[in-house]
Amino acid sequence: MSDVEATPADVAAPRRFSQGEVDRVVADRLRQQRYEHADAEDLQIRAAEVDRLERQAAEMEASIAELNRRTLITNLRVRHDISEEDAVLFLTGADDAALTAQAERLGAMSRGRTWRPAT
Repeated sequence: MSDVEATPADVAAPRRFSQGEVDRVVADRLRQQRYEHADAEDLQIRAAEVDRLERQAAEMEASIAELNRRTLITNLRVRHDISEEDAVLFLTGADDAALTAQAERLGAMSRGRTWRPAT
């Protein structure tokens, strides 16, 4: 094998860019970075909005649950002739079934009857 040396004619000369071409390339790259940065900011804003809405939804769910509990207690008070003071003291159940059982028992006791669970 023979050693072949590259001559200057074989090596391509580096391409030279005009100032206008360089300016266009730089402007395109800057525009692309601005769009990427704007997208990231937009995602951050949307994520913060989602977090805010999730917190608001959780607060509303808690409020609805409390209103439902108060409505049930009011209905049980009326149905079983329980005073508001007794309801505050004795209707402390964690769920609807417990509150209903407490109200039935308290109502029966206040009327002087022996409590019997509803069937």
